[in-house]
Amino acid sequence: CVQQNTVEQTPAVCLVSDCPEGRFGTGCVHPCNCTGAPCDKVTGQCRCPAGTSGTHCENLCPEGFWGPSCRETCPACENGGSCDKHNGSCICPPGFMGRLCQNSCLSGRFGQGCQMKCVCENNARCDPVNGRCTCPPGWTGHNCRKGNTCDAGHWGADCAETCDCRNGDGSCDAVTGQCNCEAGYTGAHCHQKCPAGMFGLGCRHRCQCDNKALCDHVSGACTCQVGWTGTFCEKRKRTCPQGFYGLDCQEKCLCLNGGSCDHVSGVCSCPAGWIGPFCNLTCPAGFYGEGCNQTCSCRNDGICHPASGQCVCTPGWTGPNCTEECPAGFYGADCRQRCLCQNGATCNKTNGKCTCASGWTGTACELECVAGRFGADCQQQCECENGGQCDRQTGRCSCSAGWIGERCEKACEAGLFGAGCEERCQCVHGVSCHHVTGECQCPPGWRGKLCDKACLPGTYGKSCMQRCSCAQGTSCHHISGECGCPPGFTGNGCEQTCLPGTFGQNCNRVCQCSETNQLCHPVSGSCYCAPGFQGPKCDQVCGKSRYGPNCERECKCENGGKCNPSTGACECPAGFIGARCNIMCPAGRYGVDCARVAMCGDEAQNDPVTGRCVCIPGRRGEDCGHGEFSGTGQRFFCCFEVLPATVRLRNHQKCLLLKAGKQVNKHNFLSFLLFRLIMKFLHSASSLQRSRMFSSALI
Repeated sequence: CVQQNTVEQTPAVCLVSDCPEGRFGTGCVHPCNCTGAPCDKVTGQCRCPAGTSGTHCENLCPEGFWGPSCRETCPACENGGSCDKHNGSCICPPGFMGRLCQNSCLSGRFGQGCQMKCVCENNARCDPVNGRCTCPPGWTGHNCRKGNTCDAGHWGADCAETCDCRNGDGSCDAVTGQCNCEAGYTGAHCHQKCPAGMFGLGCRHRCQCDNKALCDHVSGACTCQVGWTGTFCEKRKRTCPQGFYGLDCQEKCLCLNGGSCDHVSGVCSCPAGWIGPFCNLTCPAGFYGEGCNQTCSCRNDGICHPASGQCVCTPGWTGPNCTEECPAGFYGADCRQRCLCQNGATCNKTNGKCTCASGWTGTACELECVAGRFGADCQQQCECENGGQCDRQTGRCSCSAGWIGERCEKACEAGLFGAGCEERCQCVHGVSCHHVTGECQCPPGWRGKLCDKACLPGTYGKSCMQRCSCAQGTSCHHISGECGCPPGFTGNGCEQTCLPGTFGQNCNRVCQCSETNQLCHPVSGSCYCAPGFQGPKCDQVCGKSRYGPNCERECKCENGGKCNPSTGACECPAGFIGARCNIMCPAGRYGVDCARVAMCGDEAQNDPVTGRCVCIPGRRGEDCGHGEFSGTGQRFFCCFEVLPATVRLRNHQKCLLLKAGKQVNKHNFLSFLLFRLIMKFLHSASSLQRSRMFSSALI
């Protein structure tokens, strides 16, 4: 005690320092006598921890009580559960769970704390205590996976082999003879107990017994060594309070990270994932578990949890061992993030970055290449010329009319024009046409849309702009303006060749050509074969794929087109058009010259030759319509062809109302009016306009 002197008289104040743990009284000279429990620093009275009682905390709580001073009443634990003296919770035996151990394990679980997973199949019953499977009729084996293909105890061809199995029901695989071992046994003949530390069916389960307790190879139940108790032999009998050890439990344990110390020596027992004298070191990389003696199975740089061995996969990988790549459309850690890539792009499994398909760009490949660019990420420059359009994916050029070539750099050859140079010029006299528009470019002396007309009398030359100076009654050559026609020509402008059978000056000489298909040269009078014919008597038609004078030219018709032996013009079969019959009829057209219209409903395609509709799945009928008529309000198509002289109804059974002119009611009035309007138009239309039509009605 210290006397404090001040101006005013005050009573003495005593300062008492805290005694160290396990000591009390003046000068802290008295040791606590509390069986390792702390005591009051002044009086020495014991402060018993929960679960103990008595003057010196020497007694565990009597049966049915728990907590500080054993004042709390234990709950009514069921099914053999015991009350924890420290916290009052029920410690359930294998096969039971719940606050009072009142519930059996849920379906599919068994064992201590219901933490084991059953392996029974085919609706077999799993014993909640030991996990043993009770198979339904028709199934057998330790996990009820095998059907009863052979009688019990036999296997092989015709079940002639006898199973050699012990410690089980004597059954084996009907094909391989592999024994179906009872829980707790393994080996080819089930003759070996589970290895130390393992138990149960297939010896798959790891024992959880602590402190060198023996583990039952069948159920995993722990048989404790002397001095230990608890479900897993994790508790000492009448040991020092947690955290203390030594004589009179005066020494404080130094174990970290949940480690427990020996109540006598203080040596630390580390939990799974920790090692070291004080449980202060985690397992080295690649190892886990109690004592860090288990080898991690994580692949692809996955991180192994030091306690459980569970793998934490790097981005792009998933699965128990990180061996599975993220499925399509997912990326990142545990493949939980969804890719945003569009239009056929590939997604990086690690970071989700999109690699765009040709023709697309943008963060999510959502943008098409701008005009003039193509390829992966639109990095390449188009090289199309003369207005050609570049395919955004391949860079291939689609040429505008009048141009061909890889870069649309070539104009159409002489005599051809238009898209793909597929159109043949119609100009006469061998005149070429504009490669884009097909417009004829007339030489001097000729005029007209097809350059088929000579200059008007009195004019000649380019565009017929020059005036003739010939005497009246004398012909003026329409090309040169010379007066008088040269041999073989006649007419006001000398534009006409001599009439058949005549030749020479003023066409006043008679030809001597008498063979069929034989022509007379208008100038010399010599005989020659007409285009398309050959032979001494001009009686032989040009062979296949040849045409023209002396059959010297080669036909260019495709897809079975017939070549005119005189002109080389192609006569295309049904389903094709074009100068060379190389263009298939566009959708909705068919037949010769693609002149007929195919009416196929609901996205159906048509045959370019016959016009027959090819229906998409779920549709049927001649026109792939909406099904059979089944009452008022049912939709169907009423189809008819209008030819130059007749009207021919298709699906006539459905169109009897309109065809026969039966009574019209409010349900079909609009359809009837539509039919009458169409018929009125047909009677007033030209034969060209009414080549083909289609009508649909809701009746």
